[in-house]
Amino acid sequence: MTTSNTPPPSRESGFVRAYDRVLLAADKVIGYVLIVAMAVLASTLVLQVFYRYALNDSLEWGNDVPRLAFIMVILLGIPLAFRFNAHVAMDFDLTKLPFVNKPLLNRFNAVFMLVLFGVVAFYGYNLMLRTWDQMMPGLNAPIGLFYLALAVGQVHSCLHVGRILVTGELPTEHLPE
Repeated sequence: MTTSNTPPPSRESGFVRAYDRVLLAADKVIGYVLIVAMAVLASTLVLQVFYRYALNDSLEWGNDVPRLAFIMVILLGIPLAFRFNAHVAMDFDLTKLPFVNKPLLNRFNAVFMLVLFGVVAFYGYNLMLRTWDQMMPGLNAPIGLFYLALAVGQVHSCLHVGRILVTGELPTEHLPE
């Protein structure tokens, strides 16, 4: 008997595999944005400390840039933490009960999460539109950028929850080591 090195056929449909590719692409783009935002945050804070203590001066934009970068890291990082199941959570494991259908329970929770994320994305988008003409005091950038990050992060979270709704399975991927 010969053994083959081919992986077993996937149980997932073509739609789920395509959805996963789109989700992975979105995760990679957001991941790169987060890397840049963290680099900007760290370098701006170091530069601001240098200006204040070594040059006895401060940067005019030294408060707005780190604030924007920090908020972007938090709001855009939520879906990535969701993907890797890295959120702090408290579980009430109803799936241990013999009469509970785990995929059905996951889909039920996913519906509520989609509603919550969708409402937050909607209001984030509306707030972005309302504040786009207001500028940050030290930076010539609209305040609406804060709400844009909120809306994008919540739509991205909806994509991750949509996968649970389709498959009935929670994310099982772990953070890379």
